[in-house]
Amino acid sequence: MWQWTKHVPLLALGQTVSLLLVGTNCSAAVLADRGFDAPTLLAFLNYLLLAIVYTSWVACHPPPPPLPEEGLEEREHGARTLLPCGPRISFLLFALVDVQANFLIVKAYQYTSLTSVTLLDAFTIPTVVVLSTVFLGVRFQRLHV
Repeated sequence: MWQWTKHVPLLALGQTVSLLLVGTNCSAAVLADRGFDAPTLLAFLNYLLLAIVYTSWVACHPPPPPLPEEGLEEREHGARTLLPCGPRISFLLFALVDVQANFLIVKAYQYTSLTSVTLLDAFTIPTVVVLSTVFLGVRFQRLHV
């Protein structure tokens, strides 16, 4: 059920992050047009902005209540991990892939226009949805799409 007090701040936070990403992408395109070649610095600024936004969000909101014990046991036995290693290593590997993908997106601004990079970046979401459905068996509801 939709709760305004719960969902509107989350939507606002997501839009804030989107606005920050648009700003960094536009500045990366302008800097690449002017010959500034520092994709690692620009990708670092992306993560710094994300850390500032989400750290301030977590600092201002109380932690969620703990899950009941029976829910934890069911989740532990029924949960699948994508990689054979533990969940912390999996998150570390996914973080490394994410950093490299952001580096390559920023690097792409040196070779093409802002429009093509933005279109390719936006195409990743439907691609991930399709690949998750086909290879991981994830079922998305209409609300997710």
